[in-house]
Amino acid sequence: MNRKVNFWGKVSESNEKLLLGRMAEVINFYLEHTEDTDLSDAIKLNHAAYLTSPYEELPPGFYSQLDTLLATITDNRELTEFPTVACLCIQADEQSVLHGWHGLVISVALEHLRLFSNASRIASAVNAYRLFVSLELKKYSSEINKHVPSASLPLFEIVAAIDSYFEQPDLILPLKRRLQPIRRIIEDVYKQELKNQRSRGVTPPIAPKENNKNEEKDTVTRKQAPVDEEEAPYIEFVEAFTEPSAKTVDSNEFRADNAPRATFIQAETDSSVSKHIANSAALSAIYARNVAHQIERREKSLITAWPTLTEHEVSILIQAIQEHYQTYSAETLVIYLMLVTGRRLEELCSAKNVASINALNTVGNAYTLEAYGNWYYWMYLPDLPHHKQERVFHGLLNQKLAIVFLPIPYFIPNVQPPPYLIPSYTEDLKISVDAFLARVSKAFSVRLTSTRVADYLGYFLHRNGVDDVVIAHLTGNPSIQPAGIYYQQFNGTQLQEAYNLFITAALKPSIPNLIINPIDPSYLGGSRLQVKDKAIAMLFSHLESQLSDNHSLIEFHNSYTLYVLHLLNFATGHRPVNDPFEDLRSIDLYNAKIFISDKEVRDVDASRTLVLPKVAIEQINAYLAHLEILKDHLTFINPLAINYLEKAMNGTVPFLFFFNLNQGNAILSITPSLVKKMVSDFFGLPLNWNRHYLRTFLSNQGITGETIDTWMGHAKPGQEGLAKYSGLSMSSLKKVADCIQKEMENLEIKKWDGWGAYDG
Repeated sequence: MNRKVNFWGKVSESNEKLLLGRMAEVINFYLEHTEDTDLSDAIKLNHAAYLTSPYEELPPGFYSQLDTLLATITDNRELTEFPTVACLCIQADEQSVLHGWHGLVISVALEHLRLFSNASRIASAVNAYRLFVSLELKKYSSEINKHVPSASLPLFEIVAAIDSYFEQPDLILPLKRRLQPIRRIIEDVYKQELKNQRSRGVTPPIAPKENNKNEEKDTVTRKQAPVDEEEAPYIEFVEAFTEPSAKTVDSNEFRADNAPRATFIQAETDSSVSKHIANSAALSAIYARNVAHQIERREKSLITAWPTLTEHEVSILIQAIQEHYQTYSAETLVIYLMLVTGRRLEELCSAKNVASINALNTVGNAYTLEAYGNWYYWMYLPDLPHHKQERVFHGLLNQKLAIVFLPIPYFIPNVQPPPYLIPSYTEDLKISVDAFLARVSKAFSVRLTSTRVADYLGYFLHRNGVDDVVIAHLTGNPSIQPAGIYYQQFNGTQLQEAYNLFITAALKPSIPNLIINPIDPSYLGGSRLQVKDKAIAMLFSHLESQLSDNHSLIEFHNSYTLYVLHLLNFATGHRPVNDPFEDLRSIDLYNAKIFISDKEVRDVDASRTLVLPKVAIEQINAYLAHLEILKDHLTFINPLAINYLEKAMNGTVPFLFFFNLNQGNAILSITPSLVKKMVSDFFGLPLNWNRHYLRTFLSNQGITGETIDTWMGHAKPGQEGLAKYSGLSMSSLKKVADCIQKEMENLEIKKWDGWGAYDG
C-alpha cells in the first residue's frame, strides 16, 4: 500500500518537491538506525512512496530553501495551518539526540495518520518536535541530551524511558510539555490503539442543581484557548445551556442573542513565566486572569491597530494595480476585489458567477460577469431565518428578502471594463498574490499583505462610525455582529451611504472623475420578523380591550400583567425569559433607570443598565398601585398570595406574575411558553419580535451602532457600553429612551391603570 497519506495539505509544486526530498532524507536516516523492526516494516510496506527522493542528489541551497519556507510560514502566521511543513523545515544539530528524533517523529506520524486519521494529534506532535528543537537552541541542550532517550530504541522502550523521566523529582516542565504529545503518538502506534481520546465538544453535564431562574441544568463545554505556537496551558470553560426559550424564538437567533460566557483558567504551569510564579497557585491564577484579559482585548477594534492599512498604503496599492493589471491580470484583479469587497482570497474565489444582478437566489457571495457601464456588481445574500408564519399572521409582518449590492467601479478611469471571471482558489494563486504584494511592499517600503488588504473595508467603516451590522452585511462577515444581523432589517440607503463613503475616500484620489453609482437604494433586507406599525397598534388595542371586559379580580390581574409585560418588553427590548424584569430592586423609578439581566446565562457580565421611557415609569407605578389593591382584596381569601405580594413589594421576588386559575389561584411564574400560549390565538409570532422591531427602529432613527448594541445586550466581549474606557454615557441611553417614548406615543401605547380604575 504505497498511496501517500495527506500529510501536509496544499502547497505549491516546488514546495511539494522540496518537502518530499526532506521526507526521504529524514525517514531513510531513521530506518538505517532504528532497532524497531515493526515500525520499519510498516513504513516500507505502507509508505514506500516517501522513501524515494525526487532528487538524485540534494541540490545546492536545499537547506536554505527549507529555511526560507519556514520563515514564510512564520511571517504569514501559518504555523498552525502547516505544522508538518514547519516540522520538516526545522534542522536539529547533528550532534544532538534530537537529530535522530526527526525521522522518528515523522515516521510515527505517518503510520499514526494511516491507522487512526487523527490529524489533530499528529499536528500536536510535529509541532512539539519543532518547539523541542527551538528549546534546545535556547538553554536546555544538556538536559535534553541527558534525559531524552535515543530515537533508535524500540518504541516501547522509548515510551518506558520517557515515563521514567516523568517520575523524576527534578523533572523540567518545558521538556515534559514537548515530550508528552510525541510520546502519545508513539504509544498509539506500538499498541495499535488510540488511547486517551479527548472530546473537544460538550462533556457530560456537571452535577445538576436547581436554577430558579431558568428551570434548566447547565453543562460545561471544554476547549483549548486560542494560543499560537504551542499547546495552550489554559482551558476555556464555556457555560452552555439548554434552551427554555427556543420553542418561542428561532433557535439560531437564540444562540446568537445568548452568547455564553467563557472563562479561561490555567490548566498546567506555563513555562514562559518565572519560577516564583509557576510554583505559586495564587500567582498562577492571577497570571491566567491576565492572559484572559489579553484575549478579551483582541476583540477590540482599535483605530490605531497596526494590522490595518493606511491611506498611503491604499494609494500605493491602487497605483500598483493600475500599472501592472495587464502583466499580472489575475493577481491585480483578485487583490482589487479583496480591497473593495472585504473578502479573503478563499472566500472571493468561491463566489458564484451569475448572469445578472437579479439572478442570485441562494445564500452566499456572487458577482456579475459583465459590467454595467463603468461598474461591476458584487452581491451577497445573508443566511438568515425565514420566519415562515401561519397564513393568518402573514399580514402582520414586513418580510423582505433583499440582496446586498456592492457597486464596484473599474480601477482604470475612462475605460470600459472587460468581462472577467474570478479564478478558482489554488495554492499557486495564493503564492502569486502574496509575491505581488511583497514586490510592491519592497519597492515602496510599505507592508502589504492579503489579510490587511481584505480587512481594510471593515476597518475603514468601523473607524468612521458605521454600525457593525451594516459592516457585517457589506463584508459578508456575520461574526462582526453575530446577534445584530439576525435582529436588524437594513435598508439600501444605509448600505449605499456607508459603501459610497468608502469608495469616495479610498478610490477617488486614484481614479479621476469617479462617479458614485446611482443604484436605487429603496430595498429592505435582513431580519424577516419585522412587525408592521399597524399590527403593533392593533396588538396593544386588543390587550387593552381585555382589561375593560367584565373580569373577576384574578382574571383581570392576569390580563393586566400580560399588558404590562408587553409594554415593558417594547420599551426596553427585554428578551423572552423566565421571570422577566426580576424584582423591584432592579428598578430606580426616581432616576428612570432599570437593571436588566435577561440572557439565559444570568450573570452580571450579561447585564445592562437602561433608561426607562416616561410611559414605562408611569405603567410600573400604576402596576404597583394595583398590587396594593390586590393585597387588600386577598387578605382573607388567599393568605399565601399575600405573603408573596409582600415579598414582591419589598423587592425580594419577581413583581410580575400570574395567578393559576386551575390550582386555587396559586402564584404562577411568567415563562415564555406560558406567554406564548396566552397570545397565540391573536398574535402567534415568536416572542422576540419586539427586539427585531426595536433594533431596526433605533437604527433608522440614527442611533449609533455602539449605543444600540449596549441597549439590546448585543455588545461583544471587550466592547460593552458604559464599561471601563467606554465612550458612551447615560445621555446616549437617554436619547434612546426619548426615541422609544415618541414611538410609543405614535403607536398609541399608553399607561393603563389597574383594578381600582374598574372596580366601581
